[in-house]
Amino acid sequence: VMCDAVALCTGLWSREAGALAGAEVPVLACEHFYLLTKPIDGVVGNTPTLSDHDNHLYIRDDSGGLLIGCFEPMGKPIAPRVLDASFEFGLLPEDWDHFEPMMMNALHRLPALETAEVKMLLNGPESFTPDGTFMLGETAETKGLFLGCGMNSVGIASGGGAGMNLAHCIVHGHTAYDLTEADAKRFAPVFNNIDHLMARAPEILGTHYDIAFPGKQLSTARNLHALSLENEYKAARAHMGQFYGWERPLYFGKIDEPRMTFGRPDWFENVRTEVMAAHKNAAIFDASSFGKIEVQGPGAEAFLLYTCSGFLGRPPGSVIYTAVLNERGTFESDITAQRIAQDHYRLFVGTNAIKRDLVWFQKNS
Repeated sequence: VMCDAVALCTGLWSREAGALAGAEVPVLACEHFYLLTKPIDGVVGNTPTLSDHDNHLYIRDDSGGLLIGCFEPMGKPIAPRVLDASFEFGLLPEDWDHFEPMMMNALHRLPALETAEVKMLLNGPESFTPDGTFMLGETAETKGLFLGCGMNSVGIASGGGAGMNLAHCIVHGHTAYDLTEADAKRFAPVFNNIDHLMARAPEILGTHYDIAFPGKQLSTARNLHALSLENEYKAARAHMGQFYGWERPLYFGKIDEPRMTFGRPDWFENVRTEVMAAHKNAAIFDASSFGKIEVQGPGAEAFLLYTCSGFLGRPPGSVIYTAVLNERGTFESDITAQRIAQDHYRLFVGTNAIKRDLVWFQKNS
């Protein structure tokens, strides 16, 4: 079949389907459980749904009984070979040992469950991405291949908006509104590695009911890329975080486990001290993990003057921080541009935006 665009919405098999077209689609399935009871006296069709995020549970009525589902703190990954071509509308084996802690939480929340009869423990596959957000838009590797997958168990809730934006992206070349956090080009190639996915996806399942504190770091699939000065940073008591697979210092100083908060963080004074030292004196910033894009040729200056809001017509040796704007005049990215020679620029782009920004500059050059 010859066509200009393909929408890849193959759910659990998106990674394998994308690979057929040469695209990286880091999606992996995990086992996902809920328990069904037989009818219980007093349970009616309009019983309110109960969400107990502290205990990782949701409970609702189902055919006169109850459905007890969970997003346990650490799920069970499914190796791709298990979901082969013969797996179709199927279920996975029960695992009462794995579900037991969630069942105990449910009994604590609803003691009446002690006398309820179990109809079945359902175990089915659900797909997850390395950061818990679905993938939407054109892939970096394969022109014309658009993703709408990796829904992280919110496919029904997100389906309408995701479908509309996927169609908008195919027709107009961009989503209807800013969905940068769901951009299909946001993941480092290392996250398509099956071992890293098998480690990360189970943790992502468990974050579904977590409070979304800013700056929260994940603990699995870490230490994928190290900076050259990592040992020196750790000797200086650096607290490390992960960006695009790189381990980078978040701040320096002895705060072993900062509490998660929406207010003033525990490391505020640490960062303030560092900022003021750089402001009043001098500092060297490690840009090793940042993306570097070379723009060279007779039209380099004109191209960057057209795409950037800052004035890049400055002489060689100049450095400027600027926004990158699209043809609609809205924000696309922020970069630091260094003019190496009359027809040569080096662009420093955000670590997490390396793949996305490179594709954008190539597409618009």
